[in-house]
Amino acid sequence: MRVNLPRKKMGRPFGLVLFFVFFLPTFVKAESIPSLGPADTLPSKWAIGLGTGWLADYPGAAQGRLRFLPFPVYRGALVRLDRISGVSGQVFNNSKWDFSWNFIFQFPTNSASIPIREGMPNLDWLLSIGPQVKYYFYRGTFHRTYFRMPIRINTCTNFSTRTQFCGLTFNPGVRHSIWMADWGEITFRWEAFSHTSEYQQYFYEVESNFATPTRPSYHAQAGFLGFVYGFFHSLPFDGWEVSTSVNLYDYSLAVNQDSPLFIHKTNYGVFLAFVFDINPIF
Repeated sequence: MRVNLPRKKMGRPFGLVLFFVFFLPTFVKAESIPSLGPADTLPSKWAIGLGTGWLADYPGAAQGRLRFLPFPVYRGALVRLDRISGVSGQVFNNSKWDFSWNFIFQFPTNSASIPIREGMPNLDWLLSIGPQVKYYFYRGTFHRTYFRMPIRINTCTNFSTRTQFCGLTFNPGVRHSIWMADWGEITFRWEAFSHTSEYQQYFYEVESNFATPTRPSYHAQAGFLGFVYGFFHSLPFDGWEVSTSVNLYDYSLAVNQDSPLFIHKTNYGVFLAFVFDINPIF
């Protein structure tokens, strides 16, 4: 018989994450950064972004919703911060290898707005941070192709009463970036996602006290979640730029697709942002 244990709190681990997101970039010396095309000659910069997008409530959810988010942007020698690619921090870089750290997040959702989760705990902010390695198969002036492998530690929190460890994420994949003078930079991605049991249980576990006739209890296990196919696009103008992202998520091989909380084997995400340059404040 399996005993359902209460979710553990972890104190304030998200404080370290917030430090990396909002404060670490202010201490980084501004220099040129490895990029495609004329980006090699651009100085580091601060900017402000205004973004909106359609995202699934969680992987395999039956519904999603439109999200809005203002976000800071910083592009420096060691740190890059924006909503499209998240946060990355340079550790080591040469013509073939790139070692860095990476941060991304997922939005919270009230379970009352998700019919299959009604009566269950809300889904909180999911903050993910960890190291990543890139290996470049080709790295030219206008093209680059590389393998990318982030490993992230996940924290789920509502920033007040709940904070818990949500496992590890393994996200290997291949990306190809192209710089076109009239069309900006576009990056195509093909990546996979696997997670430890804590992550899978957070989204797909149904403990006995939350079971109903239409939502039987289910024990989620660690393993493969799915693939993502898509692209990022950035088109610069004088003093501002437009960024877009379109992604298709394929969960047809997910290890927990028998969970009553797993509804759709395909999700999609679309994001649009306008980024405006601002003068440095330091």
